Amino acid sequence: MYETLRTLFPIHRSLLGDGVNESIEILLHDFPERVFLDFPSGSQVFSWTVPKEWHLRNAYIEFEDGTKICSISETNLRVVQYSEPIDRWVTLDELKEIIHVHPVELDAIPYVTSYYQTQTGFCLTATELANLKPGLYHIVIDSEFQDGALRVAEVVFPGESKKEIMFSSYLCHPSMANNELSGPVVLAELARCIRKRKNYYTYRFVFGSETLGALAYISVMQSHLTTFLKAGFVATCLGGPGDFSAVLTRSSTSWVNQVITCILSSTARIKHVFGYMDRDSDERQYAAGIPNLPVVGLSKTKPGTFREYHTSLDDLTHVTEEQLNQSLNLLVHLYTELEGNTALRLKPKQTTVGEPFLQRFGLYPTLSTGSISEFSRRQAAAREIIGFSDGEHSLAYIAYLIGQTPQYVTEVARELVALALIELEEG
Repeated sequence: MYETLRTLFPIHRSLLGDGVNESIEILLHDFPERVFLDFPSGSQVFSWTVPKEWHLRNAYIEFEDGTKICSISETNLRVVQYSEPIDRWVTLDELKEIIHVHPVELDAIPYVTSYYQTQTGFCLTATELANLKPGLYHIVIDSEFQDGALRVAEVVFPGESKKEIMFSSYLCHPSMANNELSGPVVLAELARCIRKRKNYYTYRFVFGSETLGALAYISVMQSHLTTFLKAGFVATCLGGPGDFSAVLTRSSTSWVNQVITCILSSTARIKHVFGYMDRDSDERQYAAGIPNLPVVGLSKTKPGTFREYHTSLDDLTHVTEEQLNQSLNLLVHLYTELEGNTALRLKPKQTTVGEPFLQRFGLYPTLSTGSISEFSRRQAAAREIIGFSDGEHSLAYIAYLIGQTPQYVTEVARELVALALIELEEG
């Protein structure tokens, strides 16, 4: 994974164009199942419009004595994304008007973009800006705007069920290793791990540009995803140090939230669980009020919470093979639980009104002694299972809530089915 990330790192990517297309081809070169969806420049995607492709050939700032202040040969973060072409001499004061620096990290080059309202700009460190001398500066941005297409790639592995699990990530930014590339390389490796297995669920992997790519994908897949998507995971920032985190959907009983809570959080694999108000990646698009898809965010370190985020500090030293493998192991564990933990699939639904007379079914003692026994444990589990049998809570989540194992709760639930007190729906 790290070698793939190193190969992808120097490629100049933007929202659409050759850089993104080349990156997707490298990432998915060994997947004959891959399908490309292209959205031409000028296409309407809900309230958005797909812009033209931006081709950047060269860019630099040079002082009057011939000293290069910055160049995209160092890093493609040096230029504001979608900058208009320019070739002119300016004073220091004029130059400062188009210079962007990071507000906190003095020696970091910030990532700055203006996809939908073109302008011209360069990115320096605050230290570099402070050291600029009065005089004349030659500023050059050799760029061009052309009609093209926004590309989204998908890989689908059909399973026994038509219900789908989706993993999505993006690769549209310039050179930032953790934020930009760790999600796609880990997901591509996860796809390699499961593609030849016989699966219960159908698995869908989606790669494109952040925000607009997700919206474009929804624009053609909304009906299908609304019908078949069981759970979705937007994976990003999976290669840096730190603890795993998740961003949940709005609904507390959403099945995908239950998976995160009782499979990943309860085992301490995920240390930080955020609510929907803390959404920050493409879960913003998938889980919005429309289309209201059951999609959560997964990160090793949440976007925006680490100092290297959206800067030149997010380089190849910030990501390690070990950290990528930790993320892959988390996702493989998630996949294993989704496939093998039948208590996740089973949702009980009550068949009676109110609490049934459990004593009649041998599930309640005839004499209340207050003693703790296996009978009282089973009776308590039966009562809670019935209480949560609303067709929304999975048996695994009920087990988590009442502090019992999924196996034990499943066993008691099957007894309740035999007594016609609940029904079990599978999906």
